[in-house]
Amino acid sequence: MKEFGYSDLPILYNASFGHNEPKCILPYGVQAEIDTEALTFKLLEAAVES
Repeated sequence: MKEFGYSDLPILYNASFGHNEPKCILPYGVQAEIDTEALTFKLLEAAVES
């Protein structure tokens, strides 16, 4: 990421999303939080409406 000038962005890896099995669906446009100290990823709002 340094090549693109984003050396301070957290990078999430070794998780079940993307091109692997089983796949986890990450909703687009939903606010989320990456806690680099607790090593957690959390969605901060609902991804669907009921």
